[in-house]
Amino acid sequence: MKNDHTRIDEGDPAIDDPSRKIRRPEPTGTPGSVGRVHLLTWRQSWRMTRSGLKNRLGRSIVTLLGIVLGIAFLMSTLVSSHLRARLSEVAQRRVRTQSMIGMLRAEIGNPDGKKVVMVSDDGADDAPTRASFVESLRALEGLDFVGPIASAEAAGRRDAFEGADAAVDWGHGGTDPTWHAHVALMAQPVVLYRRADDAAAPRLDDTVRVRDLLPPLTERQKEDRQREAAGGRARTRWLVAMSLLVAAIGISNALLMSVTERYREIGTMKCLGALNAFVIRLILLESSLLGGCGAVLGVLLGMAFALGGYLGTYGGAVVWPVLESGPLLRAALVCLGTGWVVSVLAAIYPARVAATMVPASALRSEV
Repeated sequence: MKNDHTRIDEGDPAIDDPSRKIRRPEPTGTPGSVGRVHLLTWRQSWRMTRSGLKNRLGRSIVTLLGIVLGIAFLMSTLVSSHLRARLSEVAQRRVRTQSMIGMLRAEIGNPDGKKVVMVSDDGADDAPTRASFVESLRALEGLDFVGPIASAEAAGRRDAFEGADAAVDWGHGGTDPTWHAHVALMAQPVVLYRRADDAAAPRLDDTVRVRDLLPPLTERQKEDRQREAAGGRARTRWLVAMSLLVAAIGISNALLMSVTERYREIGTMKCLGALNAFVIRLILLESSLLGGCGAVLGVLLGMAFALGGYLGTYGGAVVWPVLESGPLLRAALVCLGTGWVVSVLAAIYPARVAATMVPASALRSEV
């Protein structure tokens, strides 16, 4: 049987002709630009993030409000806890001051026309209570109050003790006792100690009435105060924990809805060649920007809300003196960190889901 196949030998002109060979089309445009996907720079990513937020301004504002409200609730709780604790200290100090004034009245009677001298060193304990007590003594109508005098100087101040109806030793028994020689010059030999039962308090003559300016608490009173303080700390911790939980849930829900509503947009980006890493980066940048701005606004709103409530209730004369910058700064840093971290963490899961979706499935999404 004759073989009909025609043999083509190597070196055939028809084969060796370069013009007749099948060639692969050369890429057009910039060399290396076709078939290679580039990850955009951080600057370009930030530009796209800002542009996307502007294009979705309404949705971005809703997401931002969710973050602001969550952080404002947390900041308000922290500031309120601080103010409540400080005002509680002020209230207890007022009670102690009134108790000491009552003890002094019990010893000298009506303060009108009476003279009281106070010996106290700068390092005396419980300086806020001492300041409150001194202020109350100076406010008593008709009372001639002398002091506070440093214990080292009191020995040379005979004039301060002449005709005095009472002497107050605020040194917890630790003041220089040389001034006790002037007790004999007093109209009434009454000495009131900050703590008369202190072992360091020098013994005076039996004719001198020694009293406790602030009687010590009984064991039951100490237990009641400790129980009340422990209950207050537990309530504060519970409020802070609940505030953190509410803020985290609110921020997570806002960002989750913001990302899931963009599935079709993300699918379009992937069809145009966006890498998974770029999609995740874009969403995390957006969430961090919203979280940072929302945290700042939430801190300001929460602080204004808490301060406004206490100022309206107690007045500026009571609130401003007890307000401390340190606790407020720590609370602001906690809220700023919480807002930013929770915003980024809340966007990680939906960002990964959106980035790994098949573009066709993302385009068919009805969310």
